[in-house]
Amino acid sequence: MRSLRVLRGYLFTVVGIAIGVAGLVALGAMSERIVRFIEGGDRFVLGQISVAGRGMGMGTGFTAGGLLPAATIRAISDVPGVQGVQAQIMLPLDPSTSQFMTLTQELILGMDLSVPMPNRHYRSLPVRSGRFLREGDRRVAVVGASFAASRGLAVGSHISLEDEDYEVVGVLDRMLTAPDRFVMVSIADARAQ
Repeated sequence: MRSLRVLRGYLFTVVGIAIGVAGLVALGAMSERIVRFIEGGDRFVLGQISVAGRGMGMGTGFTAGGLLPAATIRAISDVPGVQGVQAQIMLPLDPSTSQFMTLTQELILGMDLSVPMPNRHYRSLPVRSGRFLREGDRRVAVVGASFAASRGLAVGSHISLEDEDYEVVGVLDRMLTAPDRFVMVSIADARAQ
């Protein structure tokens, strides 16, 4: 009977150590993912300077939702040292959710495709399948990896934005930052939202 208690004590000790090691491994993996998420966000956000007009609140993305007149955009492009200016529109995919911009907010990003992307870290966003948007594209979208995964989307799928049908022509690589949850369309399509 005594040997059974000793064996049980050893067994609990071994199981306790195994659970502790598994917990440390899980915490290490979570820590690595958080670090990669922060680094990805830094690369994306710090690779460009975002400018917006007077804000309408954080519910519309990084730039607080203010609109800039075309004359202001031209004036910014004339500033010495500015390498590129790309007009963009950010809209919440679902305005009925939180009006405060969060790290997990899904956004529609309308881009002026007549000028190259001015992000010095991402001259183009990495596309896992399909292609990126091209000048002249209408009613097509490129979606982020997390957005595509959560909705089962692939190249050739269709999504509805404000009751308009869009064909998915590209899915981005996972970047562990905001574009993972973006739906990217031409600026003309975003303006119609």
